[in-house]
Amino acid sequence: MFLSKRATPLLLASFVPFASAARAEEPPPLALADVLRAVRERNPELIELRRAAKAQAARPRGVGLPEDPTLSFEWWQQPVDFSMVPLMVTARQALPWPSRLRLARQAAEREARTTSDEADAALRRLLAEARRAYADLALADLDLAINDRVRAIQANLVQVTDSRYRVGKAVQADLLKSQSELLMVESERFDFERDRAAAAARLNGLMDRPADTPIGAAVTPLTVATLPSEKELLAAALDHRPDVRRARDALAAAEARLALAGKEALPDLAVWASYMVDFHGVDTFTAGVSSSVPIFASRRRDASVAAARQEVEAARAALESIRRGTDVAIRSALAQLEAASRHVRLHRDKLVPLAELTLQSALASYEADRVDFPALLEAARAVREHHQDHFRFLAEYQRRLADLEEATGADLGDSGATP
Repeated sequence: MFLSKRATPLLLASFVPFASAARAEEPPPLALADVLRAVRERNPELIELRRAAKAQAARPRGVGLPEDPTLSFEWWQQPVDFSMVPLMVTARQALPWPSRLRLARQAAEREARTTSDEADAALRRLLAEARRAYADLALADLDLAINDRVRAIQANLVQVTDSRYRVGKAVQADLLKSQSELLMVESERFDFERDRAAAAARLNGLMDRPADTPIGAAVTPLTVATLPSEKELLAAALDHRPDVRRARDALAAAEARLALAGKEALPDLAVWASYMVDFHGVDTFTAGVSSSVPIFASRRRDASVAAARQEVEAARAALESIRRGTDVAIRSALAQLEAASRHVRLHRDKLVPLAELTLQSALASYEADRVDFPALLEAARAVREHHQDHFRFLAEYQRRLADLEEATGADLGDSGATP
C-alpha cells in the first residue's frame, strides 16, 4: 500500500510530486560519478595544489648540479714603460663531491613528492566530502518523496475521519488529530527542503559552481557495498593513502638531509688554468688545484648532523603516528559501517514490511470500528518513521564509506553493492 519492500532511491524516478508543467524547468538528474568527475577536474583547491606540485617537481632538476665555471680577463702586472703588455685569461671550475650532489638531489626530490602527496590527500578529502554531500542530497530527495506519499495518506485519513464524523461514527477529536498529523507532515517538508538546499550548496561549491545553481534529483542509489577484509584494507591504506606516502617521503627527505649534513666537512675542491698573452714577450700559462681547509666545517657539520638527526626522528615518529591513526580510522569506520548495514537490513527486511502490514490492518479495522483512531495514527506514523530511518541509515552508511575511502586512499563504493 505504501512503498515496496526493497524501496530505494529509484522510487524518485517513479514519483512526480509536482505538476507536469514544471518538469521542463527541473534541472537534469545528477549522478554521483558526475559529481566526482567534476570535483577532480574543476575544484579550485585541487587545481591550486596540483600546480604547486608541478612547480615543486620542476625544482629538483636544478638541484645537485655543479657550480658554473668562471672565466676572467685580467690585465696583469703592467710595467709602467709598457715594455710588455701581459693579458691573462683564467678559467676556474669547482669540483663538487658526487655524493653531495646526489644527496642534495634526493632531498629535493623527496620534498617535491610531499607536495604531490598533499595534492593527493586533498583529492581524497574532497572526494569524501562530495560523497557525503551527495548522500545528504539523496536522503533529502528520498525524504521529500516519502513526505509526499505520506501526505497523500494523511489527507486520505482526514477525508475518512471527516466522513465518519459526519455520520456520527467518529468524534471531533479524531478529526482534529488527523488534521494536526497532516500539518506535522507538511511541517517536516520544510526541514527536508532545507537539508536539500544545504547539500546542493555544498556540492556546487565542490564542483566550482555558484552555490545557487539548481541541482537535479540524485539518481545514484544509496547502497550497501561489499567490502574487502580489514587486513586488506589496512594493507591498501599503507600502500596508497596519501598521508602515509607523504610521511614516508618526508622521512626519506630528512634521511637524505642527514646524510648530506655528514658530508659538510669535506673540503671544497677546484681546478683552474690561466693563459697569459704578452704582446712584447713570451706567452705563459698557469694551472692549479685549490682546496678549502675545513677547520671550522667540522663544527658546522656536528651542528647540522644533530639537527638533521632530530628531524629524522621526528619524521619517523610522524610516520608511525599516521600508521596508528590509519589503523584506528579503518577499524572505527568498519564498526560504524557494520552497525549501519545491520540497521539497513533490519528496516528493509522486517520493520518496513511489518509497519506497512500493520497500517493496512489498522485502516481496515478502523473502518470496521474494531480499533480506535489513535491506533490508526500510530500505525501511519510508524510507516513514515521506519521508511525515513531506513533511508537515514543508508545515507549514514554512505558517509561512513566515504570516511573509509579517505582512510584507505582507495575507491570502495563500486566493489559490489546491494540496495
